[in-house]
Amino acid sequence: MKALILAAGKGLRLRPITETRPKPLIPILCKPLIEWQLDALSRVEDVDEVLIVISYMKEKIIEYIDTIKNKYKFKIKFVEQYPELGTGDAVIKAISYTDLDDEALILYGDIFLENWDILQKISKVEENAILGAEIDDPKDYGVLIIENNYLQGIIEKPSKPPSNIINAGIYKLKIRDIEENKNIPLSPRGEKEFTDIITNIIKKNKMIKVIKIDKSGWIDIGKPWHLLEANKMALNKIETKINGYIEPYVSIKGKVVIDKGTHIRSGTYIEGPAYIGTHKAKGPCARIRPYSIICNESRIGFSVEVKESLIMEKVRIG
Repeated sequence: MKALILAAGKGLRLRPITETRPKPLIPILCKPLIEWQLDALSRVEDVDEVLIVISYMKEKIIEYIDTIKNKYKFKIKFVEQYPELGTGDAVIKAISYTDLDDEALILYGDIFLENWDILQKISKVEENAILGAEIDDPKDYGVLIIENNYLQGIIEKPSKPPSNIINAGIYKLKIRDIEENKNIPLSPRGEKEFTDIITNIIKKNKMIKVIKIDKSGWIDIGKPWHLLEANKMALNKIETKINGYIEPYVSIKGKVVIDKGTHIRSGTYIEGPAYIGTHKAKGPCARIRPYSIICNESRIGFSVEVKESLIMEKVRIG
């Protein structure tokens, strides 16, 4: 089985964050989103190769993946998408490097999950499969039409949604089915939409099973506040791990991670859940309140208070 990560987009709705980094490198607990996805794929038994579709700031993605690729057993290949003509075009380009008799586990590059084990579950479905997320207000998403747990269609951003289950951006499909249904026109926005390929597959009476996930376990990181939500989701699963140097008279309450090389100075008060990355000093007399993430080589100075914030790398406050 091949895995495809669609990571070519510019992330326009995430600006200004994506002015200086591509969306796959935005941090969740100080680890890039694409590394979370690769770590999850490494636990899917049948995946032997991952194809990453890239375009925007592709050099930064390649450079970062080169620093971590040796920890994975599967091969990693980059597929360039230029011009960027949508998710359908990205998948079509990626499957040109695969065997028609193989299967593909496809992930949109902006998806974060609370429980990544769902990938293993989808990979074990015998027929084609799609992940559907149950959310309260589905009008801004592609809404799934489902009958007896099988997909009947996808309606994009309907004013009156037929259900509250949306396309969660994860699929397991036979590559031959994609290849045989790849001839799709450009959409009104000038792109090839992968959902049009899905629609063609359904029209040929190919079954696509819907695997459902609760709204609390899925986030599409499309806007800056979604990045905060994803970090909160990850923080809720941490366990306390103190690897840095803690001076006397530091108070730590709740679940807190402090990475190696970090120096927490006297009088600092930390309330979890909180995550503090590697290196640099924090404090003295700083207060780090719940749902704060301070990434690598950032410094929090004297008497600074941080609350429900994501502080990225190499930032100095106070």
